[in-house]
Amino acid sequence: TMGSNQNLRSKVTVQLNTWRHMCVTWSFTSRTARLYYDGVLLGSGTTPSGRKLGLDGYLVLGNEFNSYGGGFDDVDAFGGKLYKVNVFDKELEAAEVKEMKEGGMCSEVEEKYGRGRYLKWEDLLLEEK
Repeated sequence: TMGSNQNLRSKVTVQLNTWRHMCVTWSFTSRTARLYYDGVLLGSGTTPSGRKLGLDGYLVLGNEFNSYGGGFDDVDAFGGKLYKVNVFDKELEAAEVKEMKEGGMCSEVEEKYGRGRYLKWEDLLLEEK
């Protein structure tokens, strides 16, 4: 679900046991969020003006929460595996998203962004539980 609750679920047919590339981009300037699936833009939505990412926010992967900071339901849980999750300090262009998808699971395309890769997959793996 993006922007004004635009549901994009019906646009994707998921094959089990197949690696897929997903990317969400967002621009503060244009207030536009975009969802890419396997390097192809599925849809976009506009966020309300003045919305900023604060230090007290949450990044939720693999579930949907029903209230700020909680309210997780097992029925909403992602049942697969996540790999190479990264957060960048800029909105990626469509060509950059496609390059990452075409590089595949074992590529290191994201390494070229250096310090622009704000949250790295390796950091998530090394985080103590």
